[in-house]
Order: sequence, then C-alpha cells, then structure tokens
Amino acid sequence: LSSAFVETKLCRLSELILDRVQTGGMEILRFVGEAVRVGHLPGLRVLEVSRLMGDGGNEGEWERGESEEIGLGALMRGFVGSVKVPPLERLSLSFGGVGAGVGSVGSAFMSGKLGKLSDLRLDGGGLTNDGLKMLAQAVRGGWLVNLTYLRLPAMSEEDEGWREFMKAIGKSDEGLPRLKHFHPPLPQSLALALRKLPALEAPKDRPTTNTHGPPTPIPRSDMSLVLDEEGLSNMAEAVRAGDLPSGLKSLNISLCESISVDSLLVAIGESEKGLPPCVQGLDLRGGHFREETLAALAASEEKLSGLRHLELGGCDIDDSRLQRLGEVFNAHVCPGLASLWLEENKISLKGVSAFLKALHPESLPTLSTLRFYGQKTTEMQEANKRVFRDRCEDLVKEAKRQGKLTGLSLGGFGLHFFHDF
Repeated sequence: LSSAFVETKLCRLSELILDRVQTGGMEILRFVGEAVRVGHLPGLRVLEVSRLMGDGGNEGEWERGESEEIGLGALMRGFVGSVKVPPLERLSLSFGGVGAGVGSVGSAFMSGKLGKLSDLRLDGGGLTNDGLKMLAQAVRGGWLVNLTYLRLPAMSEEDEGWREFMKAIGKSDEGLPRLKHFHPPLPQSLALALRKLPALEAPKDRPTTNTHGPPTPIPRSDMSLVLDEEGLSNMAEAVRAGDLPSGLKSLNISLCESISVDSLLVAIGESEKGLPPCVQGLDLRGGHFREETLAALAASEEKLSGLRHLELGGCDIDDSRLQRLGEVFNAHVCPGLASLWLEENKISLKGVSAFLKALHPESLPTLSTLRFYGQKTTEMQEANKRVFRDRCEDLVKEAKRQGKLTGLSLGGFGLHFFHDF
C-alpha cells in the first residue's frame, strides 16, 4: 500500500479510510504525506486513520511521540510542499501521539493549503501548549473559518495553551463562524471564545452529576461552563450583547473560584433581553456582590425568565441583600425557577421575613426547593436552630396563605434548614 502511494498516481481516489491496519499511524502518514507532495493524490477529500493494530500502535507511539520526520508533521509538510493540493475536507486521525503534530496543522492552515478542510478530528494524546499556540496563531489569522467540526486531543500539561487558543477565537475578527461541533477537553476556558462561536451546537443531553444528594434540582444541560474571573467577564459581555450561540438550548454556569459576580448581574440588567433563556442553571456559590447591584437589577424587568436553578450559597448575603433579592424576584418573574439555595450566608429571621414580603404571588410559582441551612447568625447557633426553623416555617406558611410560593412544600425535600443528606 505504501509503495502504491509513492509510485502510482491515484487520480480517482477521493476517500482513504484505514481501519484496523497492521501498521503504525506515524508510518502511514509519512507515506500519504509524500504521495500528496508529489501529486499522486490530487482528488483526496477524506483521510481517516484509526484503530491501528501494528507493532507501532497506540501505546508505543504515545511514549515515542512524534518527530519532525514522521506522523502528522510529515503529512502536513506534504500538503505545504504540494503544487497540486488535494481538496481535503475531512481529516480524522486516532492513534497514540497524534496530538504532537497539531502545531504543523496550524502551519499548514497558514500556508493556505487546507482551505477546504471543514472537519478536523484528532484523538490520541500528545498535544502540547506549543502546538495549541501555533493553531491559535492560525485562528487569529482567519485561516480556520471554514471549520464545522473540531476535536483535539487531551494533554497532560497545564491549560495555558487552551486558554490562548480560546482567547484567539474570542479576539479574532471572525472567530470560527461555521463551527457547530467542538469538543475541548478543558471546557473551563470555553467562555473566552463563546461570543465568536455563533453556530456552536451542544452535544446530546447527558445527565449531570448530583453532588448534593437526591433529588437533584440541577437542570440537565447541553453544556456546563466553570468560570474564573476572566471567563466571567467574557460571559458578562456575551450576555450584555446577546451573543451566546443560538444552538445552545440549555447551559449551566458555575464558578471555579471566589470572585465578584457584579459584572454578570449588571450585564443581565443592562442587556436588552436579560439572561439568555438557554442559561437554566446559575451556580454562584462562593461569589460575592454588592447590595447596589441587586437594587439596580431590581429596577429592570423580566430578565430571568429561563432560570431553573439559582445557587447563592456562601455569598455573604445578609438581611439587606436578601430583601433586595426578593425585590429582584418581584421585578423578574421566574416561572421555571425550581430551586433556590441560600445556605451558609448571614441571614436572620428578619431577612427571611423581608424577602417573603417583597415577593408577589407570580414571582416564584414553581419553586420547590429552598435552602437556608448553615446561616452564620446567632439564630442558627445549635441551641436556636429549631426555633429558627419553626419561625421560618411560620413565615413561609403566611406567605403561602397570601398565594406565594405555591409549589414549595414544608416537608420532604422542600424547605431546608439543616444538612438533611
């Protein structure tokens, strides 16, 4: 097969799919690269190599990595050096060490020799920060705008390269406007690019992990984003401009560190349509925000209509902030909000009373879980916990008599004051 590539011109060959072949992926790509360079594969549109069974298979190549002379690097040099460039549309490679050649893919894009490539799938490890940075350079130059599918290998190094790659997408003029399917192994940095991925579609629904005990109120989602300060800032700008991909139907957002979330709350209030309806879960646990920010959000209207779960545990919420939160829900009807977690704050009975009084009957019609446990007030000291619970239940009962919180049960998994599970 290798000699056929090098010695014979295969003008009519458009798809080369090698599966379970008794050889190594690096060797195959070297021969294909040479055939491309000398013009023997002028019509090649699809190249797939996977599940190799040779002695130089996955584990050996993973350990050896890729040199400058073999593997994906050799294949890309074939394209760069070819006079008659094949119209390659799909490149799918799955074997150990293939990721070591990602930098050469970036170079080939920047040479203008991969202009028709729309589907790039690389699996098998070996990816490095340097390789990702080279691909990021190609993104900044606008060379990847035709991609519709992108899968890159995982890597053992820190995510510096991934952050640079995502930033390159987010700051480039066009981004990746046609990219529908993207599977980054480190999705934490995806928020840096989201505004320039307008066609992005999420994978099929998959169950979320329940880390808080049954029953979980966390919505099943297409995608989950874990944000640091930079990611939150980018998400705030995307919300303000309404730039989240329209193909995302459900999205959960959480924080990876204790940071201010004022910018996101301000963006929700200032945006024309508010929090995009695809954002169904908002986990701001450990974040912090100013009372003035809540007051400003309460001054706007109808900006939280799609929210189904809101986690504000450990957000340093005192009675004044809780009252403002009630005012927010008074201004923004949340017809689908099923769970509100307010544990481990500084809330007293006075704050609970003010929160419930601020609501109107349409505010939270489907709320079924409300958590108050672990408050850092004297009322929640061990000797007073039962009193706090009983008084809170009385306040909720009174609110329910006024037609508020009709979906909330006082027993079972409804109203929580202690760690029940």
